[in-house]
Amino acid sequence: MKLILKYDDNLVEYENKESDKSSKQYYYIKQDDQIDPKYYGRGASNRPMVFRMETYKTIPFNETMQKYCYELNKTGDVKHDKRTFADKWDTWVTNERRIRDKEGRPGHADYINGERLDRVDPSWATLLCGRNVICGEEVVSDGSFGIKKGVKCLKIKTLNPDSLPVGMTYETNPEFIHHCTIINEASYNGLHKVLPFPQNGGKAESPYKPIYYPLMSRTPVYIPMYHLEKLPIGSQIPNPYNPSWEWK
Repeated sequence: MKLILKYDDNLVEYENKESDKSSKQYYYIKQDDQIDPKYYGRGASNRPMVFRMETYKTIPFNETMQKYCYELNKTGDVKHDKRTFADKWDTWVTNERRIRDKEGRPGHADYINGERLDRVDPSWATLLCGRNVICGEEVVSDGSFGIKKGVKCLKIKTLNPDSLPVGMTYETNPEFIHHCTIINEASYNGLHKVLPFPQNGGKAESPYKPIYYPLMSRTPVYIPMYHLEKLPIGSQIPNPYNPSWEWK
């Protein structure tokens, strides 16, 4: 099966073969306390472990993108999937443009449940979650994109939200389809615990269904190299959770 991807305005023909993964250069996104052993600054237990990609921008979370995220996270229980849709993605969209009405702010278009379609689209934020992997080009910041001049960065390969590839999964493309992760103040093996977003029944004590997001942007985005660990080509990709868990 061939998938057509588009990022940085270049069309790339990607042939979906297992051997492709073994030849890619992956960069692991460190969790908070791997960046700084003393760091735990998110203010509470079980907070989304998200980092901004620079230059930070928002994207209208339109009908095509909402349906893509919905299909990516089907559990087989349609009622559950529709009921939890807004709760999953209100973590990701900006506070000013959430899907649901909340904290005195009006909600925005929900194409999965057919609600508030007379309002503008929610705003998807250019974020990524720790303990996933990305690909890209190592560069040095010139100071023009929100990272201090001279800092070593990775220019991240992303999907174009206007041409999202159907059929792509974490198993085929872990650099583009990521696990939504949260960090916990409890520790395991010398690091804070990292858990899945909970809306699909994610619990440490039992198998769960993760929640996935597509790594997408319409403009070039970067992250400092100190957030990353460059993995040996062909090495095993780290488990996105701590402790490591398998999912169905």
